[in-house]
Amino acid sequence: MLHPDAAAIDLAIAWLEATEGHLWTRIRGAGLAYGAFMGTFPRRGELNFDIYRSPNAYLAWKEARKIIKEVLDGEVLLSLRFELIYRSR
Repeated sequence: MLHPDAAAIDLAIAWLEATEGHLWTRIRGAGLAYGAFMGTFPRRGELNFDIYRSPNAYLAWKEARKIIKEVLDGEVLLSLRFELIYRSR
């Protein structure tokens, strides 16, 4: 059985991963990694996070953790870009 928030989680991940999104600008743009990606395994209830080609994976992970905390704490508001992301998939 899927988690009731599975669709919202997938949408939030798409927003975070979007080109010029928070993971892109604050990790790739800062030179912490070539890429940072999130994914879900809804039937297992798992999320994953991957860092791709990083000179310092720990710093990239720390920045990603900070981004996720800001989203969860409401410091970064999920914007109307959701609609654009939804339509592009």
